[in-house]
Amino acid sequence: MHYLMAGWYELMGQIRQLSGMANNVNQIARKANAAGYGEAYLNCIDTMKGLDNIIKRIEDGC
Repeated sequence: MHYLMAGWYELMGQIRQLSGMANNVNQIARKANAAGYGEAYLNCIDTMKGLDNIIKRIEDGC
């Protein structure tokens, strides 16, 4: 039981890290878009969607 709880806490920590990464990418995308860097903006949006998909898959497996 203790092993399962330790694994769960580790997983939640990883989800928090991924969420933070997604937020950072979102901030970069907004700044790139505002500065007129459309291609960089689109790349950031694609990366953010990928991170969101990973987070959802992890959460669905919990």
